[in-house]
Amino acid sequence: MYQVLFCLIDQHDWRLVALGGAVCLLASAAAISLFLRARAATGGARLVWITLDAIVAGCGIWATHFIAMQAYGPGAGGAYNIPVTILSLIFAIAVTFIGLSISVSTRRGALVALGGAVVGGGVAAMHYTGMMAFEIPAHVGWSAGIVTVSILLGIVFGSCALFVAGRDSLSSALAATILLTVAIVSHHFTAMGALELTPDPAVAISGLSIPPASMSFLTASAAVAIIAIALVAALLDRRAKGELGRQQIVLDTALENMSQGLCMFDASGKIMLFNERYAAMLGRTGIPLTGRLLVEVLREEHARGQWKGDADQFFARLVADARDGRTTTDVVTRFDRSIRVVNQPMQGGGWVATFEDITEWLEAQAKITHMARHDALTNLPNRVLFHEQLEQGLRRAGANDQLAVLCLDLDHFKDINDSLGHPIGDALLKEVGRRLKATVGEDDTVARLGGDEFAVVQIGRSEEAAARALASHIVEVISAPYEIDDHQIVIGVSIGISLSPQDGSHPDELLKNADLALYRAKADGRGTYRFFETGMDARAQARRLLEMDLRAALQRNEFQPYYQPIRDVVSDRVVAFEALLRWNHPQRGLIAPINFIPLAEETGLIVQLGELVLRRACADAATWPDDVGVAVNLSPVQFKNPNLIASVTEALEKSGLAARRLELEITESVLLQNSEATLTTLHELRAMGVRISLDDFGTGYSSLSYLRSFPFDKIKIDRSFVSELATREDSVAIIRAVTGLGRSLGIVTTAEGVENDAQLELLRREGCTQAQGYLFSKPRPASEVAMMLDRPRLRASA
Repeated sequence: MYQVLFCLIDQHDWRLVALGGAVCLLASAAAISLFLRARAATGGARLVWITLDAIVAGCGIWATHFIAMQAYGPGAGGAYNIPVTILSLIFAIAVTFIGLSISVSTRRGALVALGGAVVGGGVAAMHYTGMMAFEIPAHVGWSAGIVTVSILLGIVFGSCALFVAGRDSLSSALAATILLTVAIVSHHFTAMGALELTPDPAVAISGLSIPPASMSFLTASAAVAIIAIALVAALLDRRAKGELGRQQIVLDTALENMSQGLCMFDASGKIMLFNERYAAMLGRTGIPLTGRLLVEVLREEHARGQWKGDADQFFARLVADARDGRTTTDVVTRFDRSIRVVNQPMQGGGWVATFEDITEWLEAQAKITHMARHDALTNLPNRVLFHEQLEQGLRRAGANDQLAVLCLDLDHFKDINDSLGHPIGDALLKEVGRRLKATVGEDDTVARLGGDEFAVVQIGRSEEAAARALASHIVEVISAPYEIDDHQIVIGVSIGISLSPQDGSHPDELLKNADLALYRAKADGRGTYRFFETGMDARAQARRLLEMDLRAALQRNEFQPYYQPIRDVVSDRVVAFEALLRWNHPQRGLIAPINFIPLAEETGLIVQLGELVLRRACADAATWPDDVGVAVNLSPVQFKNPNLIASVTEALEKSGLAARRLELEITESVLLQNSEATLTTLHELRAMGVRISLDDFGTGYSSLSYLRSFPFDKIKIDRSFVSELATREDSVAIIRAVTGLGRSLGIVTTAEGVENDAQLELLRREGCTQAQGYLFSKPRPASEVAMMLDRPRLRASA
């Protein structure tokens, strides 16, 4: 210890010692400030701050060392080895960077202290490397004990400095600055006390050395750099604090403008902060809150009758939930308002409670729930709620109870809507719902299933007569005249009734059977009621079986086109064949189209069937002579298919059939669907070269206007006119008019259903262009087309 004091007192210039200490203090302050900034940053920004801190601290250690070396008396005749001097600076920065990285990356005190110890080790590394750069005409020796003490001083005080700095407070930062300064200064001067010099003029100074004057300049430059970096760090810190202040203002503004109330509690349940919305929602604007325990506030409110329940028990639950990390949600009522409270635990203890007024939201939810289960127009239960109440009724019904389901359909309601408009129709439905509600019993349910369909569940009657009496009464009540907006309206109602348990014990089964009975009531003249009977289901079952067969037949490829020749009346040669679909059923044989086409149109399967016929007819026709065409029927359902044009194009391309040889036959009902869109599609087909024929001419609504709106290639005279040619003069007159119209418009006329020579002769005389019928041939498979082309017409009877 005496040797250290002697070195410091007798061998140093105290003015330079003071300067070195000032530089060291300044560098230490900057280093601690940057250390705190690095701890607050994350990611790449943290690495930048650590690097800057290491440079500042390393340069401060280095500058302190060499300023103090200038104060050392024997140093006047020495010099400094340049490479080793630079190496000492690199050591100072590098080792300090490692220590700072350890301390910044953790919140654990032991690891923070370990990083500080590494920084202290960096001070020692720099010092003894710097002493190696000191060249003087003398032999250098060291006192091992004092060297050890110097290293320990740097490590201990460095460790303490960063450990104290890790507490993140102003006083801690000041204390850490002093401790880091002590670590550097105590190490240096203790280490200098360990130095033992033995003069020897024979020891030479190397050529790569720098004189003390130049070293002073470098040291001053380093000190200036430290001061500059420290100033920059201070400015950055001030700017950061200013930004934090602005963020605090923004946070406070956001907090006060929240639509939700917010209150923050520490781990003990003490109120840390809150916004005015919280105080207003809970009626706590007139009492002090900040710093108070929540339980105390609750006790005050309980004493005034503003809060119900056990305050201590409620408070204990909140604290326990926060301690265990549980998020809780409660709905409380305050001043007739429903408030949802969400308690979210915070890291480190305490919780944040948000308060949201959900009164209107709950009312809206209740309204949505009601709307989802009730009809918007009549406010009666809808199909969903009706089904639920029917299930409940079936569960509640005892062994001797009978439950009746009545399905109602208003008669001629569509006429009212079409003639008087939807507002009158809606008003009528409301009145019907009101009358039904007044007619049934208290335990019965009335529902609107949709449109003009209603349903009733009658519960707890032990006789069928009760359902009969209710149905009869409903028919009478609904049929009474209505006065709506100066209109007197009279409608009827048809009712189908199913009974449980004899007609079913499941809601869907009872509804289905009541529907079947309703169809029977409509078929029997409407304005009446019918009970379900087992036989009613037979027709429906047969239809379902046929539909299943139809779908299976498509998969099994049981359909094939048959062809009936169309002959030119003048030349008596075949000019085309009409493709007519046949179903070759494995059990029932050939099924005529009239038995399955209506069902196919109703189920939408006609689209697949139509595409099948189109593809096969085009493929077959491609093998016929070039002057023979093929005619394919298009149903109204097919015409609605947006892929119709693509299907025709694909069929022609795959078969190689010329478009002029394909003729598509449509009925007048196609033109009733959407005249503008329909005509657009017809023109597209015509532009492809496909011919368009109007089938069943004269049986529709406005055939002449259709002929004017679209230039058909052919009109086909319906068989009903041809069959009566020999017996009715008006049929002859109609055919004469149609053929004359065709000649004047340049349209081919084809007569269907020609069965004898007399009909053919009359058609030839009236100028009909083509004829088709059993006189020439029945429809036959594609394999017999060649025979029909070669043979003369068949004189067959129908």
